[in-house]
Amino acid sequence: VNAVTVLADKARGQVVNIGSPTEVSMRELAAVIMDEAGWSGTVVEFGAPSGSVDRRAPDVTKLRQFVDTDAFVPLAEGIRRTLPTYL
Repeated sequence: VNAVTVLADKARGQVVNIGSPTEVSMRELAAVIMDEAGWSGTVVEFGAPSGSVDRRAPDVTKLRQFVDTDAFVPLAEGIRRTLPTYL
């Protein structure tokens, strides 16, 4: 949220990737969500849709010009904070 607010003010008209420089696979993301939700079900994997990218790792070089990406909330903590909204 902080990055969006800062970029809306300071990077108007520019394209800036917002994301974590740490790449996380869909399997790893599912494991974090399951752990934080206390769910021990089975994950069924399907292939990526046609035309999908192989990796999702945004280049945050430009983002770092505007915000301190080291201050971003870690993935598991963000999931922990967000889950109650959906459960």
